[in-house]
Amino acid sequence: MTMGAGSITTVPLERARASSGGSTLDHESAVGVWGSFLELHQRVLDEHRHEIADDYLEGLSHLSLTSARVPSIHELQSRLMPSGWSLVPVDAFLSPRVFFEHLSMRRFPVIMHIRTEEQVGYSPVPDFIHDVLGHLPLLHVGAHARFVTRLAESYLHAPPCAVEDQIFDAQVQESALAERGASDRALEDARMLVRAIEERSRVRSSLRSRLRKLYLWTVEFGFVTGAMGAPKVVGAGILSSHDELVRAKERPRVLLTNETVLASYDFTQVQLQYLVFEGWEQLESLIPEH
Repeated sequence: MTMGAGSITTVPLERARASSGGSTLDHESAVGVWGSFLELHQRVLDEHRHEIADDYLEGLSHLSLTSARVPSIHELQSRLMPSGWSLVPVDAFLSPRVFFEHLSMRRFPVIMHIRTEEQVGYSPVPDFIHDVLGHLPLLHVGAHARFVTRLAESYLHAPPCAVEDQIFDAQVQESALAERGASDRALEDARMLVRAIEERSRVRSSLRSRLRKLYLWTVEFGFVTGAMGAPKVVGAGILSSHDELVRAKERPRVLLTNETVLASYDFTQVQLQYLVFEGWEQLESLIPEH
């Protein structure tokens, strides 16, 4: 069925499922993709080191990852223990509400699925590599952790918004199409649906929508100004995608404000622009008290 902006319907999806696949990804294909990604990751980081936040590089070294095998959740948990965070293995996407419930309690969900070999450089959906290589290195940074937990708590206290659930469902379906390599027409129809629902959300000025975009434009796709004022990558979506990391420096960067944070995003493709902020402490002022 073709989806168009004129007919907004979404299919309910399972949103709160813990992983049934255990805490280890040790099958041959997973090990191969993990090894390929990590070896390329090190080369890319070496080449672009001056463009990446020092906190990320330091946190990555604490994880002691090797390309020889995929780490288990238990191994990652032990290395993350000093940060006070715990890990929760999950099968796939969680709804924003369930996801932020975990973050508010300093539990980070890790998707127990790895992208295909063809998508090593860029995955249109979050996966184990995205969560481990993108998110976990920064959880040891106190200011980052405080921002994430405060934003999560504020999201949970904000009034529920049905449109937010519709946006989430539509984005998950768009990601599934992108992951399967669907036709350009099918993907464009899916993106039109997301944009149409988003427009409704913008009109209603949902606080939950604003907070989710604040998370996405900072934790997922953010740049932070370094000591010399040069923007450096901290976004997990960029750091877990070699294609995006390389191409991001060619895209415009604008300062994060109450207005620019409302910009549309599409995590199934490289972003058209990125937002820059001074530091995690600055972002806390954008989170309403509850």
